[in-house]
Amino acid sequence: GDRRDDTGARLVLFGQPAAMHEPTMAAIGAWLSRREPALRLVWISRSADEMREYWRTRVRQAETLVDFQGGLEPDVVSARLLTATIGVAPYVNGVSTRRTTLMALMQHGLPIAGLDGVATSELLRSSGAMRLSREGEPEAFLRALETLVADRNGRAAMSRAAERLYHEHL
Repeated sequence: GDRRDDTGARLVLFGQPAAMHEPTMAAIGAWLSRREPALRLVWISRSADEMREYWRTRVRQAETLVDFQGGLEPDVVSARLLTATIGVAPYVNGVSTRRTTLMALMQHGLPIAGLDGVATSELLRSSGAMRLSREGEPEAFLRALETLVADRNGRAAMSRAAERLYHEHL
């Protein structure tokens, strides 16, 4: 699909708190807390309690900025991913085909704001599906994310690239 329902930025983060690059997560929290118009982040993982605890103790921003969704059945996760328009992937060591959560974001045609780290392959870097910033540069990550939020046409092209990458290479 080409995400015809892309009527604005709807952010989704998928994965365990331990997989996330903490300084980038803190920057995302601060960005969400000050952004106008406000954006809400949907965070999907095994445990809503674990996500809330991480958000409270590590990110230290209002829990109202995030819709924590834990322990969902696979079909429900899939439905949630289909309603998003941007995948947020601040993974430790960068985006990688070894991360099943990243594969799910691409399978669902999500353009991705991600980190480029030691685990990131050239295939992902050159895919056209992602805006990557170097791990350890949270402000660059936020710039990439803000670019995606502002560029509906860019999201559409990246969505097609994500689906193509998933179906042709993964």
